[in-house]
Amino acid sequence: MELLYYILIGIVQGLTEFLPVSSSGHIELSKALFGITVENSLLFSITLHLGTMLSTVIVFRKDLYEYLIHITDKKTILFISMIVCSMLPAGFAGVAFRDEIEVLFGGNLLWVGFALLFTSILLIMTFVLKNNIQSAKGKVSFGTAFLIGIMQAVAIIPGVSRSGATICTALFLKIEPKEAARFSFLMVLPVLLGASLLEVLTLLKSDSQPFIETHWSLLLGGFLSAFITGWLACRWMINLVSTGKLYLFAIYCLAVGGIAVFYSMS
Repeated sequence: MELLYYILIGIVQGLTEFLPVSSSGHIELSKALFGITVENSLLFSITLHLGTMLSTVIVFRKDLYEYLIHITDKKTILFISMIVCSMLPAGFAGVAFRDEIEVLFGGNLLWVGFALLFTSILLIMTFVLKNNIQSAKGKVSFGTAFLIGIMQAVAIIPGVSRSGATICTALFLKIEPKEAARFSFLMVLPVLLGASLLEVLTLLKSDSQPFIETHWSLLLGGFLSAFITGWLACRWMINLVSTGKLYLFAIYCLAVGGIAVFYSMS
């Protein structure tokens, strides 16, 4: 039964990491509504991050291989520079507003609800601007990368979907849909890697008991479920962006966000 529980958490993480419904928002909702706790939660968080990171690598393996073998090419250096540029706003927010951000991760349903409603508005706008978006042929530049990065920083708030916010912003900036999805998912790789490294360092500084007492089969179950569902969700999301159907998730975010706000105020 415990293994099934870990697998289910991995599935939720894998799906919500890529679909525009906010993984952090769903985690906070789970904490508040069901009182969910996981033993050795930091180690499990690292495991889930590695699972979703691997799924991204698999989906974009051809792109990453091309960048790797042409690491010194001007095109590759330019792309990496834009990725770094997109990371600056989130990095600044994480350092400057660390205490304020930590407060948001306390199971506050009202904040999560309003953030999900904000996500739904972004998704609805992709339907309103559907004709302009589908005809867009733009590419990512340093300016647009920075603006997309600002929305990635906003998505630190639980309930604001990172993939939804960054992809929608790219689409509003008239970037070609497939390019928008590609940049959004590739820009998260260093973020996931950085988050995992920080969590590993925190874990290494703590007591070593979590390593001794952990049931590794549970972590493996969570890792595999996060990886498989993340891989499927990432591929599905690329198709949804290309076909202009992101707005379908607006209904879900609107419903869950509305319920969260109503529940917190009742």
